[in-house]
Amino acid sequence: MQDEDFEQLYWQLQPKLLGYALGLLDESAAYDAVAATFETLLRKKATLGGEFPQQQALAFSILRGHVSHEYRSRRRRTSLRLHIARQPDPGRTRDIADDIASESALRSWLAALPESDRHVIALFNSGHSTQEIAELLGCSLAAAARRRDRAKNRLRTIVERDRQEVYGDDATFA
Repeated sequence: MQDEDFEQLYWQLQPKLLGYALGLLDESAAYDAVAATFETLLRKKATLGGEFPQQQALAFSILRGHVSHEYRSRRRRTSLRLHIARQPDPGRTRDIADDIASESALRSWLAALPESDRHVIALFNSGHSTQEIAELLGCSLAAAARRRDRAKNRLRTIVERDRQEVYGDDATFA
């Protein structure tokens, strides 16, 4: 692949990849994941063949790996913070602000979903059609629609469970 071809690929894919990543990560992490994706593609440039749909599918596959890595890193950091917070510190008083999560409720709900569901929801929320999603996931149109519906139902269940924990058994998701 020539430099000009790679640049054209970049300009075609960058908005799509960024839209997908922004559905899963905060803005800074999304930009980092997309940049890392293009770094990986650049290293593979000499062997990057095929037509645009195959190159696009490869780029999304690489991006999913970078997003997964970011989620693993966040889980490790959260685990470390909890471990440190459990350590007694006699000179420190407890503040309710310590218990407030730094991530928004939506991000925590998405994080509770299986990775495959997070990716399907992010693809649909970033404006991809069901047909495009089916091509990116390598499945039929009906399977992509089923995956979307199942992911939405799982997300709804998580949100309802969270609301019931906070507001009591009478709370329902509208």
